Amino acid sequence: MYVDHTYYDYAVVGDDELRLMDENPALLPPPAGPAAADARDRLGGMSCTYGPMKKNAGGVVVPFPGKLMELLDRPDVEDVVRWMPHGRAFIVKKPKNFETNLLPRFFKQTKYLSFTRQLNLWSFKRITRGVDSGSYYHPLFLRGRPYLAMRMKRQKIKGTGMKLTPNPAAEPNFYSAWPTLPPLPEMRPVPPLPPLPEERPDGGGGKGKRRGRKGKGAAGAGGGTDGAPAPAAMDAVSESMLSALRHQAAFPLPAALQLGMMTPYDMLAMERMRLLSGAGGMGPMGPMGYGQMG
Repeated sequence: MYVDHTYYDYAVVGDDELRLMDENPALLPPPAGPAAADARDRLGGMSCTYGPMKKNAGGVVVPFPGKLMELLDRPDVEDVVRWMPHGRAFIVKKPKNFETNLLPRFFKQTKYLSFTRQLNLWSFKRITRGVDSGSYYHPLFLRGRPYLAMRMKRQKIKGTGMKLTPNPAAEPNFYSAWPTLPPLPEMRPVPPLPPLPEERPDGGGGKGKRRGRKGKGAAGAGGGTDGAPAPAAMDAVSESMLSALRHQAAFPLPAALQLGMMTPYDMLAMERMRLLSGAGGMGPMGPMGYGQMG
């Protein structure tokens, strides 16, 4: 059995359309053409697996695709891992450096082989020839489109015991068959890199060690001794969602208020600002909060 490289261009569905599909499909305008109509139909059969539109999800948890997109949005790591010029695939340029300096900061995996296994479980495909050789792609994983990635699903079964045969002749050519996606804003905010395990307050200890710290007054899960939110509290708000807000995937808050709406996207932004204010800083959105998104 060969690797299936069938590719659908979901970039033709805009972020505002995605939002209406999740919140109020009756308000959707007619599709721009046959390609947009087909993409809408396919997306309509997919549910969000994480993010603000995920129902009954409890706290906000950033799974593998969200963390990967956060990493790829950083201009300070482009020499190690980066988007390909067209924005439809990414490549790890320096696997050893990636494994040592970036993987443990963003993911549970600490070995590059484990990282590639996660790519397979999330249905990423590898390109084996041409300019993009060594890169990985997924039709829903596109530069600047984090809301699309929320519809990605992880396979529940780790493989079928049968290795698929490479199919280079069917691999997509993103330089000729599909439009290049817009680049990310050059002046986008870049938060500090997450610490390495050995740099964290618990010294990179296991779950048992973290449970031992729980409930020790203000230094426990609720926050630090100075009253600021603990790292766990900050992690409760998805950086992937913040990235989506930066790329104007949702209405700015004033527009939402003018329309008489308070959606999960708006509440997420408000919660982010609340946490950042509690940490004693204005955060990446600036002193005016919502006015500096995008």
